[in-house]
Amino acid sequence: MHTFIKKTAKLIFRDYQIYKIYFIDIQNYELSNLDINLQELSGVFRPIQLSDDHSAGFSGPEAYGYEYLSSLSHTEALAQCWYWYGERYKVRNFWPLNEKEAKLVDIETTQKARGMGIAPALIAYSCAQMKENGFKKLYARIWHSNKPSIKAFSKAGWQPLKTIIEFYFLGRKLRLEFISRKRKTFFF
Repeated sequence: MHTFIKKTAKLIFRDYQIYKIYFIDIQNYELSNLDINLQELSGVFRPIQLSDDHSAGFSGPEAYGYEYLSSLSHTEALAQCWYWYGERYKVRNFWPLNEKEAKLVDIETTQKARGMGIAPALIAYSCAQMKENGFKKLYARIWHSNKPSIKAFSKAGWQPLKTIIEFYFLGRKLRLEFISRKRKTFFF
């Protein structure tokens, strides 16, 4: 039945996207308020060095990257995430950003590091770092059915803000936005 619905939607609306927008106000962000203990993980969290080869696609002006390195070698990146802001983010511009706001545009965890709590810990670490860099709010766009990402962001203190559906109908791109009911507070 699920496959039938997907095929029917694709036939009628051509391509479609369903995303959840998550956000966090980091002005009062404290790692100690979360159920995450970075010291329990034996690897190393650090900002990504711009000279690293694996960062070439996301690094550059108006970008911050963070990674978690293996406890064995301290050189193998098991997870990394990237934030863009300002003019750099306008390339994507899926979600409007104001001054002192950034969007987490990519987070990856290697296959062997999944299920170990590294993703929520990296998100939490990166929030603290972004706060130190002067940012006030952060956003992320998550595919609606990506349960591991939704769980990781929620554990790191992020809240759902909106669900956005984009599709084509009669040759025109349409966008619907729904405010999330799960949001505890509204900071705008």
